Amino acid sequence: MEEKYYGDLVFDSDFIFAITKNNKKIKFTKYERALLTNFASRPGKLLSRSMLLDFVVGIDKTSFDRNIDYLISRLRRKLGDSAGNPLFIATQYGEGYIWIAKRNEQKPKIEQGIYFSIGPIYGLDKIDEKNKIGEEFVNDLKFLLRESLGSEHRVELIGAEKTENISRYQLHYTLELSFLMLKNIWTCSLVTLNQKTGQVFDSILHTLPLQQKSGSNNSICILVEKIKEKIWNKQIFRENEQIKASSDSLVVGLYKASMLFEPGLDDFSEVEKKLRECLRLNPQDHYAAILLATNLHIQMYTGNLNHLETREKEIEVLVLKHLPYVQNDALYLSAAAERLYGQGHHDLGELLAYRALDLGPSYAACYLVIGRIKVLQGDIYEGISYYEKSIEMSKEGDTMYILLQTMKCIAYLSLGEHEQVRNLAAYIIKMEPEEHKKIALGIMFLAGDREVFGPTYIETSKQLPVEFARYLLEVIYHIGARLFHHEKHRENLLKGPVNLFYNLHGCSIVPEKVRKSIPRLYSDIENQSIK
Repeated sequence: MEEKYYGDLVFDSDFIFAITKNNKKIKFTKYERALLTNFASRPGKLLSRSMLLDFVVGIDKTSFDRNIDYLISRLRRKLGDSAGNPLFIATQYGEGYIWIAKRNEQKPKIEQGIYFSIGPIYGLDKIDEKNKIGEEFVNDLKFLLRESLGSEHRVELIGAEKTENISRYQLHYTLELSFLMLKNIWTCSLVTLNQKTGQVFDSILHTLPLQQKSGSNNSICILVEKIKEKIWNKQIFRENEQIKASSDSLVVGLYKASMLFEPGLDDFSEVEKKLRECLRLNPQDHYAAILLATNLHIQMYTGNLNHLETREKEIEVLVLKHLPYVQNDALYLSAAAERLYGQGHHDLGELLAYRALDLGPSYAACYLVIGRIKVLQGDIYEGISYYEKSIEMSKEGDTMYILLQTMKCIAYLSLGEHEQVRNLAAYIIKMEPEEHKKIALGIMFLAGDREVFGPTYIETSKQLPVEFARYLLEVIYHIGARLFHHEKHRENLLKGPVNLFYNLHGCSIVPEKVRKSIPRLYSDIENQSIK
């Protein structure tokens, strides 16, 4: 069934429902489906009210209330559209309506950004009776927040005309301002709320100078950085978050926090700096220590293999040192269990993973870790069943969901079940926006599948620099193969990529550690090349 992409929405082929960028499902009535079908088939064409009425009355002549304007209004609300700033349906006053949305070729990318609304604002009229310092403060605050947060995020004054659909953003914060006279000094109280949870998580009192110089006030710059820092720390540490069965694992939470403020930066260095600073200020911050260990682990999964041995030793030390203090927190304990298992503490890691599951309620994160341990041990179908339990709790298209599908794909590949791998790999590759990563995923999952890895893939692989091909083999080994207990499973994971690059570039392309992990397979590849 072919999906249709308009604006920020993904429609199914029959306009029965649409999916928003934050993975909410919008269902349409039969009348709304009729309108959408006819609008989309006549883009840019003026459709009169009588024409639209004919489209919908034909469905059910007895019950339709003939109020086409009401139906259009309700449809607009569902689409996140407005008559004043239409993105989908424009009004031609006195004549009818026009479908103005253009159909996109690619699926809309889920936004990681923040929608930051300033307001309501109280007491501004009183402070500005004699001068404009309040108004200038608000304008400077808006300008500097936009500059500090970056173009991926949106900062608007409440009451200003909105140019975008708020639902496309991952987070929505409101900054409420109150101007007060305290001890004969004008002061602004700034209260930050998370609009999606209704939670107040920060409150600041800021003294206003007698004369405000627009755009250059250092105190406002400091204020803005405090606000940004508070938001970022909240995303990293997930302070006061109500942990649910479906809550993201620490890996996914850190990934989202990093992408929020450093989109496109895959080394996660900014989050690492913040965590190290937390530990410098408070060496007994046990949660920061487990987060840092998790961050260092993520860096390997994003392809950062620099100083790998040093990083892995630090992960082991951090987790073992701070483990006793997180044993009653399932989310952190499951992350610690996974890190320890990866460092060779197999019995302890497995024991802690099950203990985390017993603690609850972070079941999705715990199922992921236990599933991974089972897969690495060779109980692959049992591991996949745990992945499936976690997938049932995850939202399709969300980072946690994609991670689970990737882990499931690796599991099936280790079994050599190429038909299952094909279906999962197609989805994973489709969801990856960056072209070079699509190529890498295609080689990792499909290079050993002769039915799908055809001339196009081979030609693309030939054009890859030799250094990148060798690096890709190392990444596949480290994130996919090296922790599997059984050589046969490592062989299935590495067979396709090793064969491909060996035939293209010769034996020197295969790193020594990769050869040693699959001695039988590598010997067969060498013998075939001699023949």
